[in-house]
Amino acid sequence: MKDVHCRLNEHRNKIESGRSKEYDPIPLVAHSIAMESKLLCFDEFMVTNIADAVILSRLFTELFAAGCILVLTSNVKPDNLYKDEINGDFFASFINLLKDKMEVISLESETDYRREKHSFFPTYISPLNSYTSELMDKLWFYIIGDNPSISLDITAKGGYNIHVPFSSGKVSRFSFFDLCDKAFSASDFMEIADRFNIIFIDNVPFFDGDRRDWIKRFIMLIDVFYENKVCLIMSSEIGIEKFFSNRLGLDEFEFRRTVSRLFEMFSVKYIKNHKNVIDACKFLLSS
Repeated sequence: MKDVHCRLNEHRNKIESGRSKEYDPIPLVAHSIAMESKLLCFDEFMVTNIADAVILSRLFTELFAAGCILVLTSNVKPDNLYKDEINGDFFASFINLLKDKMEVISLESETDYRREKHSFFPTYISPLNSYTSELMDKLWFYIIGDNPSISLDITAKGGYNIHVPFSSGKVSRFSFFDLCDKAFSASDFMEIADRFNIIFIDNVPFFDGDRRDWIKRFIMLIDVFYENKVCLIMSSEIGIEKFFSNRLGLDEFEFRRTVSRLFEMFSVKYIKNHKNVIDACKFLLSS
């Protein structure tokens, strides 16, 4: 979706500057994609918000009309791609389009291979206490080394700022509340993932029924960071297995996907390309 949004923004800029009189950018974007490739593959396909749902519905309609062949992998059946009580009816036409134009093949397995990759490296630390804070600090200072730590603001596409309390090169550090207690969207988390490849998140709480917005935003954050291969280092009130024991209306898919991704994100295999993180974990384990 990042590429699609960039293309849409380019066309909107052309319209605003008077360089184009085509006021509907989606057919133009679909045409440019179709000219580049007739076979498009989307891995881990998912829809997280109504804005993307609207764009995808029209975009895929245009791509199919242009003769493109689409191959998607997803963790859910088409009927469960986008579950929103308010806007679900609108997206139903897109679901019907997928089922009409594509062959749905189920590859179900009882084994969660992400969990089998799990290691005991201390990149997920619980419960929250003074020792947890000390471990997070040790990891932070080991990874950034002698490089300075500064706060900065990222200008989002909407024109507002995303505050980063601590950053050092491609490494950043936030509290849970810095990220999930604000009205951030998937595109905001994408801005953060574009800037940093190692992200610390301190003090993730146990989710109770009063703040369902926190858990929905956290799931969105995990999805974006996972898709962008961000190395996550996190302290939490509880272990991963008990993370969503209070599901607060989550469907089974959201629960299983997020827990599964968390297991993988804290595995040796996932973080193997971040030598400084591996070295920091080994240092903690040996000290």
